[in-house]
Amino acid sequence: MGEKSVVLSDCSNTSVEDANDYWKHGTVVLRQQLSYHFNFDHREKAVLEQFIDTGAAVLFGSRANSFLQAVIPLAFSFNCIKFPILAIAAASSSHLSALRETQKFRSLAKLVRRDAVLQETRILAMLLVVLMEILMGDGMDSATYLEEIQKAVSPVCSWLARQDTDLHQIMSDLFFYYQSLLGYNFGIRNCEIRPSSFRLTFGLDQGTLQTLSQIRTLQKLKKQTSLSSNEFSQFATLIETKIQSASSLDHLGTAIQCACYLQLYQLEPGMELSTGNCLNALLENIKAAQIPSECQLLFPLIIAGTAVTATEDQNYILDRLGVIHKSLKFPFISRYQDLLRLFWRSNESLGTIIKYQFPGLFIL
Repeated sequence: MGEKSVVLSDCSNTSVEDANDYWKHGTVVLRQQLSYHFNFDHREKAVLEQFIDTGAAVLFGSRANSFLQAVIPLAFSFNCIKFPILAIAAASSSHLSALRETQKFRSLAKLVRRDAVLQETRILAMLLVVLMEILMGDGMDSATYLEEIQKAVSPVCSWLARQDTDLHQIMSDLFFYYQSLLGYNFGIRNCEIRPSSFRLTFGLDQGTLQTLSQIRTLQKLKKQTSLSSNEFSQFATLIETKIQSASSLDHLGTAIQCACYLQLYQLEPGMELSTGNCLNALLENIKAAQIPSECQLLFPLIIAGTAVTATEDQNYILDRLGVIHKSLKFPFISRYQDLLRLFWRSNESLGTIIKYQFPGLFIL
């Protein structure tokens, strides 16, 4: 009876929007509906309730409510939506059984992601699986999932163009945000990247990711082609101008800006002085940026870690990452710490270590 008590089944002809309209209420109502929903056992209800109360805000900030209203009602009805959300919620919990629960929900999420009959539900399920894998620090299959989504919506891409509901807006924003992440982290570009207002609260916005992608492209051009010093300088100047245009008055924004500069200067020969000054400014702003912006220091800390040599600075970076991990608890943060420890012992570049030792680890 529990399986038949859901509002919709995956075989229903009712559209996703119809299901969503039915549940367009506040989070209090979502929690009330969850309390007597037969498609969840006692532990699943507790995990999802925690996500509704606090987990979504930790991930999405001001967009948490729109995400909850658009997506959680579908989790009540579709297992392919339910399990990735439960995996994400369990991964941010501190109880002793969280790791076991996370792995169980994660396995189920990947197993049932193709079960939905409705195209929109199937696409949303894959988008949530990608988010789940990124937060686990093991998003090696993310590019494959996004290629599946691209094939599913081609050639019309109607759902990407539609932004008439919160659900379609979220799906479109997630897709193009992921494309920007893939471009920066792995140099992968599956399609035209459109503007996306989405970002994780502890991650970079799409504009910064695209600037970093350009730095990565410059690095590849320098390595793979006979790029003249004049051509390299022109390309680097354009990127530097773009970084300057995103200037910020607060310590967090300045730290992110310094981290971008540092990645650029590390590519240019004869820039040791600029690199050293940039690293000093980066560390100063990291140390000055305190809570509530603590969790947004992930990117500046990683980039600072690629340049520091003093043991004191290395320990400081690991300690700050440890504080963030205690707050967010997601597995990818502890993998950042392992990545830096290995980088400091190795002569390989950060990109090479990620490619062979931490495949699928996203720098957010």
